[in-house]
Amino acid sequence: MKKLLITLLLLLPWLAQAGEENQCLCVDSENDAVWTDVDDDQVTLDTLTSDTTSFTLVLSDDATDMTLTASDGNLTITVDGKIIMGKPVTLPAGVATADGAPLFFNPGTLLTTPEAGAMEFDGTGIYLTPTNHRRFISLASDSIIATQTATTVAPTTLWTGITNADELKPNRVYLVKGCGLVNNFNAAQTTTVTVNFGGTAIVTLPTPLVKLTNDPWDFEIYITVRTIGATGTVSGYGRAVVNTTTVNTTTESIVLDTTAANNITVDVAWAAAHADNWLKLTQCWLAAAD
Repeated sequence: MKKLLITLLLLLPWLAQAGEENQCLCVDSENDAVWTDVDDDQVTLDTLTSDTTSFTLVLSDDATDMTLTASDGNLTITVDGKIIMGKPVTLPAGVATADGAPLFFNPGTLLTTPEAGAMEFDGTGIYLTPTNHRRFISLASDSIIATQTATTVAPTTLWTGITNADELKPNRVYLVKGCGLVNNFNAAQTTTVTVNFGGTAIVTLPTPLVKLTNDPWDFEIYITVRTIGATGTVSGYGRAVVNTTTVNTTTESIVLDTTAANNITVDVAWAAAHADNWLKLTQCWLAAAD
């Protein structure tokens, strides 16, 4: 017989009525009462015996709410089957201290066959299955909140995005987008934007040979994970629009150790230094999709 060892403190607010006593009955699977103390508003349950496979709490019609509280501050419910909620679940507000989030997922293995309505967490991403095809929930991070400027021949790192060790999964796509302003002394003064993944260049975008005067520019980079491991591979595509000119490039594959943490960086280097040569990155962020 399955063992169920639960110690609970049940706080039962009632709509009290004059001359009537609160009515509450709690029985285990053997139809034995399991409370040991009944006060005005609370019932304390003993630890259930090894013969107990379930218990039922029946409230009187006067009961309006029920609060479950464990004496050690943690309430652990362990069952072999499903926990089925008959009504909507309302979570409390989160707090800033450790373990203060209203909901946590423990990482686990994704379902072999996706099931409609399932939400899963494998330790690297959160997935939702709206029908019968599992979808990765796209998340963005690492946005900049201050303008970054490159003016030198030596590469200047304007932005860094973080991917953790073993975060990369086959088919996962990382998108880097950014924008800003650029200026040069004359049309011959160009700059090169290089996106590195784990220290290896995956996309290189030169600015066009045109005179730029505080002109807008933007770019987007797509990085797709093909394989994982110490010799994993990723492919990349980049496109930049400088004023009205578009430049783009494709890198079919580079080798990347996905078992290590790898930063994605945007580096900028000018062909020549001049006081009028500058490139500003005003916005940039990293997003992940699957």
